[in-house]
Amino acid sequence: MSQMDSEAQDTNFPDRGPAVFAVTTATLGLATLFVAARMVSRAGIVRRTGCDDYTMVLAWLIALFLSLSINIGAQRGLGRHDRDIDPASHASLIICEYVFSILYDQNPALMATKTSILIFYLKLSRNTQKTLRLASWAVLGIVIVAGTILTFMNIFQCTPISAAWDINVDAIRCIPLLTEFICSAPVNVTTDLAILALPIPVLTSMRLPPRQKTILVMTFALGIFVTVIDVVRIYYLQQAINRVPTTSSSGDMYGRSPNFSWNASFSLMWSAVEVNVGIICACIPTLKPLIIRILPAMILDPHGTRRSSTRTTCSSKASPSTTATMPTTLPALPLPPLRPPLLPTPPHRGFP
Repeated sequence: MSQMDSEAQDTNFPDRGPAVFAVTTATLGLATLFVAARMVSRAGIVRRTGCDDYTMVLAWLIALFLSLSINIGAQRGLGRHDRDIDPASHASLIICEYVFSILYDQNPALMATKTSILIFYLKLSRNTQKTLRLASWAVLGIVIVAGTILTFMNIFQCTPISAAWDINVDAIRCIPLLTEFICSAPVNVTTDLAILALPIPVLTSMRLPPRQKTILVMTFALGIFVTVIDVVRIYYLQQAINRVPTTSSSGDMYGRSPNFSWNASFSLMWSAVEVNVGIICACIPTLKPLIIRILPAMILDPHGTRRSSTRTTCSSKASPSTTATMPTTLPALPLPPLRPPLLPTPPHRGFP
C-alpha cells in the first residue's frame, strides 16, 4: 500500500506537457488538412501548380518536424519542473529543444511559410501592380536573409557544436539565444505586418460578393492573430530565460537555465500554433475552386443572377434614350439576289 502511495506521489506534480501536446497536435492536424485541400484544389481541380504550392508543402514538412520535436519533448519532460523530470529523459529532451531552436525562430518554418505567401503576391501582381511587386520582392529578401542568418546561428550556437545537444560535452562558448530571439522578434513582427498590409490596396479596389468579403476579413483576422501569438511567445520566452547574459558561457545555453522546460513549454507551444495557423492563412486564398466544387453556397450568391438581371432592367428603364439607340435584334445578313422566275409558280404554303 505504501508503495502505491509513493508511486502516486511521484506522478502527482504539475505538468504542462499534456496541454502542449494536445494544442500542438490539433493545430498541426488543421494545417495538414488545409495543405491537403490546397493541393487538391491546385493539382486536382485547377490542374496548375506553382512555386508557392511547392514552398507551402516544404513549410508543412518543416512544421511537421517542428511539432514532432515539441510533442516528443512533452513525452520526455517538457512542461515539468527540473525536479520532476526523469534523469534518463533529460538527454533526449535537450535534443528536442535543440531541434526546435533550429526549425523555428524566423528560421525554416516561418521563412518557408512567408516565402510561399510572397510568391503568391508576385503571381497576383505580375504585369499589373508594380508597387506591390517591388514591395513583395523587398520583404521576400528580408525574410530569406534574416531566416538564413538565424538558422546558421542556431545550428552553430555552441563551440563545439555537439555541446548544444550533448550534456556530456563542455561548451567553450555559446551564443546567448535570448538576445538573439529578442533581436529577431522585431524582424518577425515587421514582416508579419508587411505581409498583411501589402495586398490591402489591391483588395479594397476589388468588388467582391458579401460572402467572399466575409471570408477575406476572417483570413486577415487570423493573420493578425498570428502576429499577436508572436508577442505572447516572446513573453513566455522571457520567463523561460530569466536574464540576458553579458558574457557567453555554457550556462547560457538554450535549455540549460533553471526550470527551462517548465517555463519554455508554453513558448514552444505558441510557436507551433504560430507556424501552423500561418500555414492555414496562406492556404485559404487558394481554396476557392475546391469550395465552389463541394460547397458552392458558401461563396456563390444563389440570387446573384436575379439581382444582376434586376439591376439591368432597372437601368434600362431609367435610361430610355440609351435603349432606343441599341438594336433589339441582330442585323440581317445580306442575301444574294434572286433570279425572277420564268414561269408563274404556285404560292408557297409554308412561307409567305
